[in-house]
Amino acid sequence: MIKSIRGRLTFAYATVLTIVLGIYAGAAYSFLVHRVYSEMRHTLRADFEAAEVMTHDDHDSDRWIEVRDASGTIIRSTGPGPALPQTVNGVDSYRLANGEYVRVLTGEYKGMTIRVGRSEKHLRQRLGEFLLGLGIALPLAVALLCFAGYSLARRTLAPVDRIVVGQRGTHLCPRCQQVP
Repeated sequence: MIKSIRGRLTFAYATVLTIVLGIYAGAAYSFLVHRVYSEMRHTLRADFEAAEVMTHDDHDSDRWIEVRDASGTIIRSTGPGPALPQTVNGVDSYRLANGEYVRVLTGEYKGMTIRVGRSEKHLRQRLGEFLLGLGIALPLAVALLCFAGYSLARRTLAPVDRIVVGQRGTHLCPRCQQVP
């Protein structure tokens, strides 16, 4: 247990600020996750529209487009052709056999099933870099806040410290001040 009042105040200050910073980091990370997945969903919708038009050849290694007719026969498939899982209409994330994560959008268009997928490699890399930055910045911020809290407590309690140091040599008890 911390014995000095400065230490206890510093510990309380650091604890409260660590909690506040943790809440902030969690909120920032949640916002980032929502933002990057929203961007991925927007990109998949654009890919879906591109598949509807099918006016160009696509050689993007991070994107796969697959068009099936009503019987399930593949009409067109682009990209490296990983086996995209069969999905219902909507957006889902999957882990492929090679360990790579993909986001897949499936929808119907004029009796055909169109599935587009994108690798989550870049998305996960951005999230990892953000977490690394938080992992470095938060401990540094907490250390700086501990130092600032201790300095603040020391400066605030300096008058009390002077009184205590001045009283160390004197006895306040009248009996102790009697001459033998």
